[in-house]
Amino acid sequence: MAFEYGVLGRSGGRSAQAALEQLLDFLEAENAGVSRGEITLGDGWAATDIRIRRPGEKELEQYVQVSVGGEIPQLYVELATAASSEFDVTGVDLMLNTTLSGVSDPVLNDLIQGYALPEWNGILWDETSGFHLR
Repeated sequence: MAFEYGVLGRSGGRSAQAALEQLLDFLEAENAGVSRGEITLGDGWAATDIRIRRPGEKELEQYVQVSVGGEIPQLYVELATAASSEFDVTGVDLMLNTTLSGVSDPVLNDLIQGYALPEWNGILWDETSGFHLR
């Protein structure tokens, strides 16, 4: 069964591809077992599979997509605004979505959030709890 979580934030003028590549560079620098698949590009979004392999363990993979501008971030801005007035959505134009399926790596997920929250001044989201402060 798949589970989605993400971060709604501010791109700082980066394109979806640039934002995703910076996240991937960070993950690879922080953890030698992380590698990336080929980046797929669309109108306002960039996506790839992130792989992580730890010694003696099976390789794990998860899908990551960054959207900047357009309908996807706007939909999440509307959801965040409806959820709570405490979220400052001024200038918010980026949504990171990641899909976990099967076994996932909690260290990798913590690294993704640890990067995205301060870098994109983000608000956490998951499909169970909705938007919430960390």
